[in-house]
Amino acid sequence: MPGIFTNQQLEEVHLKNAPLVKALAQVRFPVILKLDTPEGIQGFQERLRAQYPVTRQEPHLTMVFGPNGPVPSATQGIVWRMSEVEGPWTVVLARDFVAVETSVYSSRDEFLEKWRVVLDALETLDPAPAVYDRLGVRYVNRLVGDNLIDDLPSLVRTEILGRRTSTARTQSLWRVSRSRSSD
Repeated sequence: MPGIFTNQQLEEVHLKNAPLVKALAQVRFPVILKLDTPEGIQGFQERLRAQYPVTRQEPHLTMVFGPNGPVPSATQGIVWRMSEVEGPWTVVLARDFVAVETSVYSSRDEFLEKWRVVLDALETLDPAPAVYDRLGVRYVNRLVGDNLIDDLPSLVRTEILGRRTSTARTQSLWRVSRSRSSD
């Protein structure tokens, strides 16, 4: 697969015990109010129904986080979540974005192929997005272990890891984070 900024071929490295728990891609576009209605998503849903037969309508509320914590935004709408019957792949469509996500990532090629199908279906919307504002890809990893903080330099490249604080402070923050996540 060619690199993003060069024609250099990038080798995909498959990890035996990959820590990846979720991979997702999202494209944002200007608001299409019609997507809050069943009629507005009909062509999109029909195009994806064979792969994603389960469609659920969910309320969508945007939260803005400021210096005093979360503040509800006036932006509300509907999110359409389309998924496989028992599989790990989901498509999410809202008035201003579409996303594909999975909890089982096998390869970049498979992920991109699923994403292409969703983007092609997006063109069936009437009206289809006139422009695309932003594209994002996110990989969410979960690392576990008692000595994880001390092991980070061997797991993450130093230029990504950033400046490390004292081990005692980091371990303390780690314990608080772990206790919150287990609640």
